[in-house]
Amino acid sequence: AAIKTKLWALQMSWGIAQGVLDNLGISDIVNSYMARLDPSIAYIGNTAGIFDALNLVANAAVTRFILKTTFLGSV
Repeated sequence: AAIKTKLWALQMSWGIAQGVLDNLGISDIVNSYMARLDPSIAYIGNTAGIFDALNLVANAAVTRFILKTTFLGSV
């Protein structure tokens, strides 16, 4: 029963995290800042994957926060 409860909590928390991430629009924020950069710097950052990495780290931080503060923090 404990495993089913943890699995349910994980699914519920992940659904909440996805909703928060959609509402925050982190990808849109990163893309808008990228568009403000000089084209040569934007090209280097895009080629090196810096902007994808920033997006991934921000999404991971929000997801971790949601998972720790919702059901999984108490299960």
